[in-house]
Amino acid sequence: MMWITLLVLTLCVPLSSGIGCENILSACQNSGVPNWIRCYEDKVTTCLPRGRSFPPGFSRQTVNSSEEAKVNKGKYSVHIPSSALRMSRGSASEKEVTVVATVINSTLFKQAPPRQRRKKVMTYQGTALGGFVLFVKAGSQPVKNLSQPVRLIFQRENKEETGTCVFWQESENQTGAGYWSTDGCHTDLSRDQFNCSCNHLSFFAVLVNPDITLDETQEDNLSRITYFGSGLSAFFSFVSLFIYARLHRRRPE
Repeated sequence: MMWITLLVLTLCVPLSSGIGCENILSACQNSGVPNWIRCYEDKVTTCLPRGRSFPPGFSRQTVNSSEEAKVNKGKYSVHIPSSALRMSRGSASEKEVTVVATVINSTLFKQAPPRQRRKKVMTYQGTALGGFVLFVKAGSQPVKNLSQPVRLIFQRENKEETGTCVFWQESENQTGAGYWSTDGCHTDLSRDQFNCSCNHLSFFAVLVNPDITLDETQEDNLSRITYFGSGLSAFFSFVSLFIYARLHRRRPE
């Protein structure tokens, strides 16, 4: 009887010490850690599935770093080139890496005030397609500045929608707040899909009919360009009138 009890404890203790994949988000938000995004990134590769299955929209697999990784979950699909997988390895000797792709409610991503942003940039605001953000992670090292981009495909819900592929850029204070940016991402629109090509891994979304916001510095720069252009236009108009007047005076009667 005692050995049965020990066996049960051996099987149950490891399971109880981990966090279920369906509970990671709430656990990170309630942990008191100021940046729930960093917490989520750390735990998503080690969370425990419920039984033998992961939550809907969640994918985790171990792949060969010398081959392209593919994830297909119906409303989205991801294609990660082998160059990105090799960059994500902790050491060159690792032949396999863990790839995670999962969706998060877009309302959890809070826009940061302009003064908290890393740099003066053009930002985007709008409704995320399907109301979700797609998080993609590979290996243990940052993946960025790829020569061969990561491809993300989002299914269109309304054939008349336009959209822009964006990723979440955190603010300098690293509280989880940030802004949507298109740096390193390109958008192609087909009949049924939004095709995103990005040179890094991150939290991605397609903003439907996005509004573009300029910070004060960019507005000042655009104003200067406008004034400068208007000044040049006025100057050359004056020169043209002057030349015309001179030629008109020299014209024989």
